[in-house]
Amino acid sequence: MTFSHCAWLLIGALLFAPGIAQAADTEHQEMHKEHQQDVADHQKWMMQIGKMRIEHKKALAALAALEAEILSHDAELEAMAEEIRVHAEHIAEHEEEIDAHDEKSHDKLEKSHEKLQAEHAAVGKKLTEMEKDHDDLIDGLLSFVKKHLGKFHAHSHDEDK
Repeated sequence: MTFSHCAWLLIGALLFAPGIAQAADTEHQEMHKEHQQDVADHQKWMMQIGKMRIEHKKALAALAALEAEILSHDAELEAMAEEIRVHAEHIAEHEEEIDAHDEKSHDKLEKSHEKLQAEHAAVGKKLTEMEKDHDDLIDGLLSFVKKHLGKFHAHSHDEDK
């Protein structure tokens, strides 16, 4: 290799090296920008997850309140069942009074019967109202679960696939 040939190689390297370095710097800057965007995406995603987890906790609190309400409703049903049992006993007692009454106690017996019929109607009305609320609640809950449970299950098990 001659001196002039080496000189030309040296001059060419000096002339093109900044371009090569500049291309590498541009490529590195692009990588840095992409990494910065990735970090920003991660922060945004973590905030989204944080918000969803807060909403999950609120939903669980609402479900706990709903569970408490259902338990309270169940206690009301238990009390109503006891009220019906007591009412049935009063009817049985009234049946005995009907069989054992005499003419003098007929007015008293009729008043007692009217009272029993009023109690019976009140219990029936109360149960009908409770049943409508019950049906609305149960239908709504079961419909919601049927509609949404599969979605939760699908998302939570994506990593298993």
